[in-house]
Amino acid sequence: MIMWGRALSDTDSFMVTTDRGPFYGKVMLFGEYSVILGSKALVVPLKCFSGQWSRKAIVHPRQNYLRDELIKYCEYLSGNAETASLLRTDAMHEALEQGWWLDTDIPVGYGVGSSGLVVAALYESFAVKRPDELMHLKRQLGLLENYFHGNSSGIDPLCCLLRQPVLIDGQQQLSLPGTFHAPESWKVFLFDSGRSGLTGPLVQYFQQRMQEYSFYRKVKNDWIPAVNGVIEQFLAGDSALLSSHLVKLSHFERHQLGAMIPPELEAFWDTGLSDGRFLMKLCGSGGGGFSLVFTEDETAMRQHLPAERLIPFGDSL
Repeated sequence: MIMWGRALSDTDSFMVTTDRGPFYGKVMLFGEYSVILGSKALVVPLKCFSGQWSRKAIVHPRQNYLRDELIKYCEYLSGNAETASLLRTDAMHEALEQGWWLDTDIPVGYGVGSSGLVVAALYESFAVKRPDELMHLKRQLGLLENYFHGNSSGIDPLCCLLRQPVLIDGQQQLSLPGTFHAPESWKVFLFDSGRSGLTGPLVQYFQQRMQEYSFYRKVKNDWIPAVNGVIEQFLAGDSALLSSHLVKLSHFERHQLGAMIPPELEAFWDTGLSDGRFLMKLCGSGGGGFSLVFTEDETAMRQHLPAERLIPFGDSL
C-alpha cells in the first residue's frame, strides 16, 4: 500500500513510497446501466492504461492540466463535509505543495476509469480509516467520485483501488472473483470512437426511457437476462452459451439504446451483428469513448475494423 510520511533527508520533505505498483484503469465488461436495475455486473482492471504518483517535472500541457484538475478536486474534497471526514486533508494538501501529482495515460470521457483511478489513488494515500466491509468501502469511494459523475456507485474506484475484478450479483452484493480468463476462443478489444463522451446527459436519457413501459419490459425481459447470462458464461468459460448471450446483448443495445452509440460506429456495429465474426457493446456510459469488441475470429474482425482504432486487452483478462 502507499505510505505517506516524513522523508529521512536533510530537507525533511514530504514523500510517497509504494510497493503495490501503479494504479490501473478499469472497464465494466458487462452491466453498465442495467446494474442499477438489479442485473449482475463485472468490472475488471484495465492494464493497458495506468497512472501513478509522480514528482517528475511537468513538460506537457496535458500533465499541467492533470495537476491543475487534481488541485481543484482536492480543494472540493476539503470543502465538502462528507468527503473531508474521509481523508487526511492536511497531508493531502502538503503532498500537493511538495509537487506530487498523478501521472496517468487514461483518456478522459472514454469509460475506462480516469476518475476512478484518481479517487483510488487519493483514498489509498489519505483515507482516515479504510473499512473492511466491501459495501462500506464502495459507499465511501462513491462519495468521493460524486464530484465527477453527480451520483457515483463507487464501483469503478473500488476496482481501481483493489486492482482486481469486482462482481456485483443481482442482489447488489459484492464479491471478488479473483483471477480469471476470457473463454479460450474469445478475444476482447477496445474500439476507439475518436471522441469523448458525456455521462450526465446519457444517464438522463436512460432514465427517461425507463418511463416508457414498453422499454421497461424489454429491459427486464430481454436485456437483464442477457447481461446476467453473459457474465455467468464468461466466468464459467463457456464459449457456446456466451456467444448466444452476446448476440442478444449487442442487438438490444444497437436497437434500443441507439442514442448511446456514436453515429460513426453504427455501420461497424451492424456489420458485426450481420456478419457474426465479432460483436460490439457499450463501454461505460456510451456516447463516445471506447466500445467493446468481442471476437472468436480476430483475422476476420480486422478486415472490418480499422487496426489503428483497436486496443487489445492484453493481460487484463
